[in-house]
Amino acid sequence: MKYSLIDIIEIEGNWWLPSIPNKKYRGKMKYNPTGYSELTIEGSLYPSLFSGSTDTIFGESLTGESITLYNSYLSSWSTGDMETTSNRFYSAYIGENYLDKTQDRIESMNMSFSFLESWIDFNPLQVTFPTNSKEKISMVEYTPPEGYFRTIDSLKAKIYIQSKSYPSLSINDIRIKTYTFITIRPFTKQSFEWFENVAYRLRQLLCVLVARPVSIRYFYLCPKKKRYVDNSKVKYMRDCGSYIFPQIGEVQSEIRNLHPREIPFTLEKIKPHFVSILNAWFSPGTRIDKARDIIFTLSMLEESPIEFRFLSLIQALEAYDRTSGDNKYQFDEDYEDVAQVLINAIPSNLSQGHKASLKSRIIYGNEYSLRKRLTSLVKILPKALHSIYTKGDTDNFVTRIVDTRNYLVHRDERTRGQVLDTGDLYIYTRFIELILTYYLLLEIGIPQRTVENELISHNAYRHA
Repeated sequence: MKYSLIDIIEIEGNWWLPSIPNKKYRGKMKYNPTGYSELTIEGSLYPSLFSGSTDTIFGESLTGESITLYNSYLSSWSTGDMETTSNRFYSAYIGENYLDKTQDRIESMNMSFSFLESWIDFNPLQVTFPTNSKEKISMVEYTPPEGYFRTIDSLKAKIYIQSKSYPSLSINDIRIKTYTFITIRPFTKQSFEWFENVAYRLRQLLCVLVARPVSIRYFYLCPKKKRYVDNSKVKYMRDCGSYIFPQIGEVQSEIRNLHPREIPFTLEKIKPHFVSILNAWFSPGTRIDKARDIIFTLSMLEESPIEFRFLSLIQALEAYDRTSGDNKYQFDEDYEDVAQVLINAIPSNLSQGHKASLKSRIIYGNEYSLRKRLTSLVKILPKALHSIYTKGDTDNFVTRIVDTRNYLVHRDERTRGQVLDTGDLYIYTRFIELILTYYLLLEIGIPQRTVENELISHNAYRHA
């Protein structure tokens, strides 16, 4: 049975602790994609209220499906006419009872995402109409999308992007529904957590490429494969189970389809560079990590306060520039003498806490200031983007951002300077997000001209 991560899921069955398999209790699990997921039991898995909780609970649905609940804990206990207990859980695997999800037992995973069919940007239908009045027949030709198969070296895995079509016919109506899914198959078996992390990273990447929030719709983990022969060819059939877990941000059960033109970086547009993009995206410890995480989180939390978004983006921009290598005024060995002179000059009559605070500032005083970092990043933008964001005045643009950041952090009226009002704060926050997006897209390997053109012309990057 298919279980969607964007819908509420309720399953009745019998439940037990792995350590006490002979004591089973009737109950219902409820997965909530936007809140807490709970298992409500008639009775209690635990001998007493204070006996603690468990990490894993086993279950079997009334239809015979094996279920495992992970990271569970006792959340409530009722002792009325009928004793009931509730256990909240983080994730569930529907297909097998596995005690430890950290073990490397999974062979592959299959996923589908919102907007995935639009993102691949392939029109499978070609329609031929009569060219003159004597012809009576129109032709509709359907060509299934080609699969995309590549190796991601940085992930040590293969990726498969494939589509399947399902026609439905009636007297006056023909419909063909296409579903696209992504398969990740590592070179060696991996744990639940490895696949969950990869899925999270893929969701981040699609959010950046589609330029809007993307949700995981279906998520299957495949621990086993069976070998069989079909027409003298060796094939494999995989046993897969649904893995359900909460997603960051608002998850909508009804998602409208997008036209590919609404997506700035479709697969078709970036296909020659997509392997490089994937390798860059999954490479550990790169300079894009902080920027990637913050842009993704803010895209999921669109209703977050504008001050929070502004400060988060500034932090990401600083973190990105800090990894560039050239981010200090002097060589460290030259600054050591300067720092020591300044530390020695701290008055001895100050408190120890005050001395420690000044010493800390001196130690980090060799690093570039926010003003210098921001100025350098803005000045090397393409001329067209620079003109849009700064209106041709880099100093004023940077000063207003720096003054606003300092005021929001310290709330010192003496630092108000050119602090942005609420309206301008929305505009400048959007500009900072677009600047960070520009550098992020360049870092993962999308050509500069392509990035520049989309940021200028595509509606997804409308300027505030």
